[in-house]
Amino acid sequence: MLGKAISIYGTGQRWSFVGFVLIFAAICIYIQTATGAYFVGRGLGVDGGICNDEASHFVNSLLVFDYIADGIPSNPLYYAREYYMHFPRVSIGHWPPMFYVVQAGIMGLFGRSGAVAIASEAAIAALALGWVASFVRRRVGWLAGLAAGAAALASPELMAQLNQVLIDIFLALWLLGAALSWAAFAARPGAGRAAVFTVCAIGAIMTKGSGLALALLPLLHAVLVRDARALLDRRAWLAAAVIGATTLPWYLLTYRMAATGFNYAWGWRYTVEALRAYVKFFVAAVGVIGAIGCAAGAIGAVRPRGGAADHPLAALVALVAVVMLFYAVVPADITSRYVVCVVPAAMVVAAVGVARLLRPLAGRLRGLSGVVVAALLLFNAATLMRVPHVTPFGADMVTGLVLHAENSNPLVLVAGSSATEGALIAAFAEADRDRRHYVIRATKVLSSSTFLGTQYALRFADTPDVERWLADAGIGWVVVDDSPDGALLEHDRQVLAIAASRPAGWDLVGSHRTAEGEIRLYRLAGATPSAAQISDALQRERPAMAGETPLSTR
Repeated sequence: MLGKAISIYGTGQRWSFVGFVLIFAAICIYIQTATGAYFVGRGLGVDGGICNDEASHFVNSLLVFDYIADGIPSNPLYYAREYYMHFPRVSIGHWPPMFYVVQAGIMGLFGRSGAVAIASEAAIAALALGWVASFVRRRVGWLAGLAAGAAALASPELMAQLNQVLIDIFLALWLLGAALSWAAFAARPGAGRAAVFTVCAIGAIMTKGSGLALALLPLLHAVLVRDARALLDRRAWLAAAVIGATTLPWYLLTYRMAATGFNYAWGWRYTVEALRAYVKFFVAAVGVIGAIGCAAGAIGAVRPRGGAADHPLAALVALVAVVMLFYAVVPADITSRYVVCVVPAAMVVAAVGVARLLRPLAGRLRGLSGVVVAALLLFNAATLMRVPHVTPFGADMVTGLVLHAENSNPLVLVAGSSATEGALIAAFAEADRDRRHYVIRATKVLSSSTFLGTQYALRFADTPDVERWLADAGIGWVVVDDSPDGALLEHDRQVLAIAASRPAGWDLVGSHRTAEGEIRLYRLAGATPSAAQISDALQRERPAMAGETPLSTR
């Protein structure tokens, strides 16, 4: 269906699209390989930045894959709850399942691994960038198309997401399909075009909540082209009904789960703060030349009185506007990486806008306007580009030692930052296919807090109490992170103090130097825990969820 959307409006010959996709796929895979994306744990972020969502997205994908590979053995909710007990990063409910279903399908073809998940990010990015390049090629020329794709790839947050299992580039692909298929429908209404828009809109909305912004796209598009006839077409209303019936039940059922992850409250104060921030994020994402080009492209998208409508350009401008408006109204978070989903569309608008600004110089440029546009976009890409840097974390060391140890105790306590917890949970979810171990977060069993980490309180007053609980609970392994982030909270410092005192029964079996500290794995002496001890250790995590179900906890 996406292939039909590609050919249905404004992207030129299919073979040019395929060629651009192959070029950008090679570039993306080279960047991933050169920066070490295939050799680090999932959930660590890039350049020292923590992205708590990556581990969740990866574990969710493994969950869907395992559920299908195991033959759909039980009710999916029951299966997910049991999966969460082993790998407490399951979070379907905070996000819809589309990305995870696609990732599971890719794993089914190429293998169940983090490397396959990262390679799929390169493929998804290549499709989006190839779409950008193919569209601009038709409008401005092939060199400008290639430069527009390169400028989108150079956007700092987009390039950083190449090295992470995140959903924003995947969302961008669906949004592009929805915008261009709506443009095709508005220009020449037809059942096929309405069907493509319906599928792309459902894909976007069932990938991330910001896809709901598409509800406003037809209206803003109609304003820009000064033509509302498409809004009155019965096929458009049928598409809206199908989209609503398919997606709204999910959001009605999961809103309370998703809302627990909102970092802000609804209201005008948030909107003002978010608008200021997202304007800065947008300019940082597309560059100064890109921002100027977007402004010119947006002006050019407005239909002149008596002139012809530029439906695809208007749809892309509307797409950027409604998504940015969504982020400024819905108080999920204020973060620069959310802008990634509109970068490809924005770079198309920027390329067309820069070409528009050069029209008065067309005579002097003697047919070289496309070359000049390409040069400006490449210069813009050079000012944007920051190659992401990732370093090995030691997750493979930890999982390898634990999984291959004789009579391995199934209880593994992780004390460290949220990124440490996420990376190790993701590593165990990937390596422990038979789910023989349980990863227990010190954040939950040694302290308590809300979902967002507020109202923090220790569960144990001093380190002797912690040490006694570890023994009574039958914990067999302890992973500590002595980096500044890993020792940020008091309960982590308690575990680090116990480890530093080297009490009897704590055997250091492995360590790995990281960029800011060291990951150490200790094996604790003691008998294999009973079923009652395992149950008690797992139950201790549940009160910290403040009434949430495991599906809604990251």
